[in-house]
Amino acid sequence: MTVNWKAVSATWQGDLNFVGEIADGGTVHMGATGNSSGIGPMQLILIGLAGCTGIDIVSILQKKKVVLVNFKVMCVASANLPPLWFIQILK
Repeated sequence: MTVNWKAVSATWQGDLNFVGEIADGGTVHMGATGNSSGIGPMQLILIGLAGCTGIDIVSILQKKKVVLVNFKVMCVASANLPPLWFIQILK
């Protein structure tokens, strides 16, 4: 079995702000919860879940020749107060 490693980095930008970057150069601005300068890291986990789910569904629909006009995946989660961890994720 071949392992396909993915590398990312998060570079501190001062205060509680970071810029996440992938090897191909894509970036995302991250900030602490309530910080308007970026998306919180926990929300990025949900965005990744929604994106992966959406890619799977659209791929299946395209193979079935379904023409999409609009499509949206929403994820809702609840989290404990600090220390933060998800206690339930609905997708």
